[in-house]
Amino acid sequence: MNRPTLSLYPNVPKQNPKRKKIPMYIRVTFKRQKGEARLPVEIDEQVLDKWEGLTMRFRDRGNRLNSYFSSLEARFNDFQVLHGFNLERFNAQQILDFVLDRKTRPTETVLAFTERYIHQVISPNPGLTEGTKVNYRKSFNHLRRFLALDRQTKITLGDFGPSMAMRFKDYLISEIPSAQKHAMTEVSAAAIIKKLKPVFERAVWDELISRNPFDRIKLRNRSPKKPKLTIQQVRKIYELDLSLYPKLSISRDLFLFGVFTGLAYKDMQGLTMRQVQDCGEGELSIHIARQKTDVLTHVVLVSYARQLVEKYRKSGWSTKPFIFPNRSNQDLNRNLKFLAEKAEISIPITTHIARHTFRQLLGETGITDYALIKAMMGQSMAHDIDGVYYSITTGQLISAKQQFQQFLDKYLCND
Repeated sequence: MNRPTLSLYPNVPKQNPKRKKIPMYIRVTFKRQKGEARLPVEIDEQVLDKWEGLTMRFRDRGNRLNSYFSSLEARFNDFQVLHGFNLERFNAQQILDFVLDRKTRPTETVLAFTERYIHQVISPNPGLTEGTKVNYRKSFNHLRRFLALDRQTKITLGDFGPSMAMRFKDYLISEIPSAQKHAMTEVSAAAIIKKLKPVFERAVWDELISRNPFDRIKLRNRSPKKPKLTIQQVRKIYELDLSLYPKLSISRDLFLFGVFTGLAYKDMQGLTMRQVQDCGEGELSIHIARQKTDVLTHVVLVSYARQLVEKYRKSGWSTKPFIFPNRSNQDLNRNLKFLAEKAEISIPITTHIARHTFRQLLGETGITDYALIKAMMGQSMAHDIDGVYYSITTGQLISAKQQFQQFLDKYLCND
């Protein structure tokens, strides 16, 4: 790979005609370009013959300028060590600025740097789930739309300071009808900014900027408690007469499957028959990695969930190889709100409420083992002591299913 070179030399053509002083210059050459600057050093004509161009030092070891030149060369070498893996991102002038300790603003735009960060750091990272990678891309798209609306698409990293970061935060939580932009909750905005902070932190590490502009942005990052249905409300949905609205039965079934299994919308939509497995004792279970987090979910199916799997397996409504029909989350939630009105339920039902309801019903069933609940819901135990020393067995999952089955039978079976 092409490496940068450093030159220190007396620039004789720039000699002051009155004082007869010769200025010393520094030059960095890289990628067929050069960055050059005059040093705060001048020498007399009498010492010019003591200069050695090969070593870039004076032959006189007692010359105090030699230590200054050595410090410049040391910073040049430090730069190559610090940025050896990404030298191609810099030009000769930027390297020279580093050597001279100039506090210049980087010329690279925020959008270009962020795009490269996602392409070089996020996309190839095997430790990140596809859902996490998608969330990084979504956060970047929000930033791109903000800069376009603000006519700042060419803003550089150096010009994107704390005030601009604050304006971006205000943009996220604001309603902007002219841009068809809806206001976000602080929790949603915090999730977006959380994904952008490491991008700018990388710029700090690369010494492109001195501080992260998002450091002082504080947002509430805990969601308020989500509403959930009682078992009586679940029964209203379960028994709802949809003879006049046959197409809505799919939305109702998908919602109830979430209530009976705790699966998130995306995991339900991606569920195949290969993921519904015989786990012994005549039981069927779902054992999959969640699309959002890649954490394993293992839940044994109650009869109500098995009936829905069998219904769509035989119906021909599903899209192969998936069990359930493909429905967008927006359309599904719109239909669920209509179903809630028909069932006289005041809560605006969504697919996510189904998962919260499942968790609530497990508690009402009497299932209190924290590790067991996490296994059934596909929640990470990475930071729990039980995640190291305690494993959930299939027998425990079957026992939990039987408890949950009895609880559901008590409330959902016809009197």
